[in-house]
Amino acid sequence: MRTKTLLVLSFISIALGFNNVVIQNLKLFDGNTEFFIKGMCYSPAPLGFSNMSAAYTGGVGLCSDRQQYAPGRTDVVTTSACAYDDFFDGSVYANGPAGPWFKALWDRDFPVMQQLGVNTIRIYHTNPITKAAVAENPTIYTTPGLGVDHIPFMDQAAASGFKVIFPMYAEQAFLSEANIPTLEAYIRYLVDEVGNHSALLMWQVGNELPIFGPTAQPGLVDLLNHLFDYTRNYTLTRWNRIVPVSNALVDYPPAYNGLTEDMHVDVLTTNAGYRGPDYSNLWTGSTDPNVQFYGMQRLSCAYNKPVFIGEIGQHSTDGFVNQYDWFTRNWKSLMDNIANGAIGGAFFEYSNEMWKATNQQQMGVMSVSASANSLSVGGWTPDVLTQRPNSTGAYAFSAVATALNTDVWTYLGRQPYTLTNVPSICTNVAPLPNVTTSSTTTYSPPTTSTSTSTGSSNGASSGSNGSTGTSNGSSNGSSGSSNGSTDGSSNGSSNGSTGSSNGSSRATEGSSSTTVVGQDVSSSWMLSIPVLAVAAVATLF
Repeated sequence: MRTKTLLVLSFISIALGFNNVVIQNLKLFDGNTEFFIKGMCYSPAPLGFSNMSAAYTGGVGLCSDRQQYAPGRTDVVTTSACAYDDFFDGSVYANGPAGPWFKALWDRDFPVMQQLGVNTIRIYHTNPITKAAVAENPTIYTTPGLGVDHIPFMDQAAASGFKVIFPMYAEQAFLSEANIPTLEAYIRYLVDEVGNHSALLMWQVGNELPIFGPTAQPGLVDLLNHLFDYTRNYTLTRWNRIVPVSNALVDYPPAYNGLTEDMHVDVLTTNAGYRGPDYSNLWTGSTDPNVQFYGMQRLSCAYNKPVFIGEIGQHSTDGFVNQYDWFTRNWKSLMDNIANGAIGGAFFEYSNEMWKATNQQQMGVMSVSASANSLSVGGWTPDVLTQRPNSTGAYAFSAVATALNTDVWTYLGRQPYTLTNVPSICTNVAPLPNVTTSSTTTYSPPTTSTSTSTGSSNGASSGSNGSTGTSNGSSNGSSGSSNGSTDGSSNGSSNGSTGSSNGSSRATEGSSSTTVVGQDVSSSWMLSIPVLAVAAVATLF
């Protein structure tokens, strides 16, 4: 019998009025109100990205070279502004665009995403060496004034009505070195920067990493669990705020039973949106005697982890690519499965990425073409995006807009729940063998105030070398799904009989030899922080 207990912590800070984001009864709550994610995967790589050399220099347009700090290093390098796929940096350079570096992309794209009906943006990569971290660690980062700044992006997202699923730095090559002090420092930098921002909906720690199958990296699940715990705990310590932590899995059903239990995540994110429009057996489980998969409904109820579909898309070689109504049917199925623990999904993706493998280049609802100077060095005008027509089938702008603009509560015939009236959906769900389950997670709204533990972003990597990188592969489940494209830090195993998707490989510079000094934060999953009021104890497993 496997039983675990999670302390459910609730609190309020008088000084900060930002909402907690909590899970109760397999529902996601932004503050006191149920929230269903109508997401868009957003990685707006300019066409000038393809001009970069193998050393990540020589980009053009918004990807022109500039001085910056690279993850894993403490010296300043001159590389393309796009070298680390952080298109969400709003830092200002005297010789760069007028204003925040990538703001022209957000100005171009946010009104279109509003038209599409998006309420949440999922981004994939951020450089963790923030401007504040550089300023607070002058003996480590000795060139002042540099460092990325994600606040302009988050501010503009909030002003546009968007929440953000924000990535921690979890690139595969860097994780393989398991330099925990540096990884912890990078977590602190990003939590210090955006952890109290009203646009923050969820932390994402890694995308399609090799944690199962023949390519599994030994010890990676344990390392990720440490990072999940550390991210959650430091957010609580630094900002007195509850924010869910997740990791995006490759869609591989034989791995779901074990990983749902073993991973210390609050939300189970799976990039399972490359299946047919009914998700085949994702919710109900496999009927194949050779594949032990209980189904997400039973797994979610057993471990109190709702499901977010992190990518919903079609490669150019996938079977539903020519079907205009594919996404609308998919979205209807997703809303139908709110009763089984679904909390939303994200369409993959907003705009085409022409630097990727052939079958992943044109998966966006927007096509990309060069503007007058977007392919010139120092040309700051963004590329031109065009809505993709109905003839493009699964990528048709109008079909995606129809689906995402659906009022989910009208469709369900009810109002969104509040924390005080959300019913259990697991009462009649069959329990798993040898697992003690709790059908209800109790959350008590905060009634008392506590002091705020502010923390600091002390600690940074020392040494001039470090490496980051990404590699991704194909994935499939034996349930008939063709896996998703990956955007950056991914690697999946290729399994099943429905084909595979090839991904691209990205890497940043150096190899790591780093040490971090500074604040120590408890990494125990079952944590108790003195400055927090313990509101309830819920049996999870």
